[in-house]
Amino acid sequence: MKLRYYGHSVFVVAGGSTKVVVDPWISNPLSPITSPEELEKVDYVLVTHDHQDHLGEAVEIAEQHKARVLGVYELVQDLPVQGIPANIGGKVQLDDLQAILVKAEHSCKRGVPVGFVLRCSGKAVYHAGDTGIFYDMKLYGELYGIKLALLPVGGRYTMDVEDALKALELLRPEKFVPMHYNTFEAIKVSEDKLQELARKAESLGVECVLLEPGEELQL
Repeated sequence: MKLRYYGHSVFVVAGGSTKVVVDPWISNPLSPITSPEELEKVDYVLVTHDHQDHLGEAVEIAEQHKARVLGVYELVQDLPVQGIPANIGGKVQLDDLQAILVKAEHSCKRGVPVGFVLRCSGKAVYHAGDTGIFYDMKLYGELYGIKLALLPVGGRYTMDVEDALKALELLRPEKFVPMHYNTFEAIKVSEDKLQELARKAESLGVECVLLEPGEELQL
């Protein structure tokens, strides 16, 4: 599996010959691209919830790439493009990738917020979406053997750095990429704080990878 970071909570994840984009706010201030035309070709669009900084350009990308949108039932049914409605606990096969919808502690107008566990070839990536910490993360770690966790660290609307460290204790992934920070003032995290986060994650036996927008990670 391979993923590329586009700032905020936006990732393109590739497994086998299948590519998905998660929470496609590609016009975010940190993104190296600004339009659906510039995004690498994706087969599916995954949306954790309907806040604009996560729904983003989902509709435009789906139209441009002829991709289907996967998300919680009420949200997907309300979009003007072809969707795959699902709900928490659902496992959906997206060609070479399997997507599992899991809970997230957040808010939204349509349905409920979710996270995604993406599996391919025995590897699992957990995109937490927007969430606070919750104890079921321990269960997800046990159930899915998460290799890589993508966790919000910006605070205010999600977990902060300290809570993300506790989440790592529950999830026990091999690697961790922080997300949902430094996009706007309310979720700023200093460089010192990020380096401290990386050191403390390492002490838990978790490799912290601080991806810059546009960078790629191979699993």
